[in-house]
Amino acid sequence: MMKWVIRGIAVIAAVNLILLIFFSDRLFPEQKTEETTPAAKTVITISFDDDTVRYDGNGLFSVMNGVRAVDENGKDLTDHLTASIQPAAEAEDPMHSRVIYYAVRLRDGSYAEAERTLLLENYLLPSITFHGVGD
Repeated sequence: MMKWVIRGIAVIAAVNLILLIFFSDRLFPEQKTEETTPAAKTVITISFDDDTVRYDGNGLFSVMNGVRAVDENGKDLTDHLTASIQPAAEAEDPMHSRVIYYAVRLRDGSYAEAERTLLLENYLLPSITFHGVGD
């Protein structure tokens, strides 16, 4: 008697499995997701009056002089620029050559970057002098 009960359960399970395989698309319709196309990103252009700037250590130096960032519609994005000065990776005189990196990132994910050379001519690096007890 127990054999027949086990066989009966196995037959019912097999029939359910076959029905599930052949009719699953009707029982569980495929979920359709609405695809959205990402918003077009803004095209940004960073431009310079000169690709190389020079600084001799006299007066103030503004990394933003002669730099402009605009989008494809001509909107001025210069206020959104960030700048950093790094040593030049390959330079004849590494003590007197730097690279100014400019970047702008907008909320829509748009991003642009550019760089220009900064030459330090006759520039003396800042120094600190300590006077000891014997001075």
